Amino acid sequence: GWRRWLDWPDVIQPEAWNVEHNHLHHARLGERFDPDLVEQNLRWVRESELPLPARYAVVLLMASVWKWSYYAPSVLKEQDDFARQPRRDLERGRNATLGGAAWDPRSEPGRRLWLGSYLPYAALHFGALPALIAPLGPGAVASAALNSLAAELLTNLHTFVIITTNHAGDDVYAWDSAPEDAQAHLLRQILGSVNYRTGGDLNDLLHGWLNYQIEHHVWPDMSMLQYRRAQPKLKALCEAYGVPYVQESVWRRLRKTLAVMVGEESMRWEGVRGA
Repeated sequence: GWRRWLDWPDVIQPEAWNVEHNHLHHARLGERFDPDLVEQNLRWVRESELPLPARYAVVLLMASVWKWSYYAPSVLKEQDDFARQPRRDLERGRNATLGGAAWDPRSEPGRRLWLGSYLPYAALHFGALPALIAPLGPGAVASAALNSLAAELLTNLHTFVIITTNHAGDDVYAWDSAPEDAQAHLLRQILGSVNYRTGGDLNDLLHGWLNYQIEHHVWPDMSMLQYRRAQPKLKALCEAYGVPYVQESVWRRLRKTLAVMVGEESMRWEGVRGA
């Protein structure tokens, strides 16, 4: 209803995100059916014949609009696929490619995207909100709209850096099959996730609290402040039992993620015993 734009004024539709993130990504982290598996989703870049600098340029361009070009249509696709086939055959893999119909307003998925995401979001952020300062003149409104567009690009870049990098890298595990039991599933949440530098209100705010990604996957229902309290305890537990616990700066994780995206590196597909 109308509260969607009051409580969630984002280009990503909340019901679709709930399916993509809460049901698929968390349940199938690092598997072929994980909708956020970077190596799989960027296969078209990794396997392209473009020179390496051009691949990096493509990724940079995509990063500046990734919520529009990838995330908003992707969650709708996953929602539709999940509605048709909730229990997918994990051995068959998944089609991570978005077809042209995903953006075509003449198709049903395209209409949902344009009418439920693109147009109302643009009208709110680049139309209605800048219009609030109309008494200051048309120049002020235009300036506000341009600033909103610039902020949109920066927001896309910022979220790209803190979101896409916490499950990718040559030191992060991925799997071809489902876990054997609940214990193996829990172990995968650690082996398939990455933390950034943790602690401190400002540091956590700048990272969007995504610097506690391991804790978020182990305890998805805990609050953000609880993640901060639990993080050193979980890290110590992993060290005591020899479980890899990856924690590095977000910039180092970005470099490792980009290397996977352009095909310089790959995920650790061999897995570990018991996982």
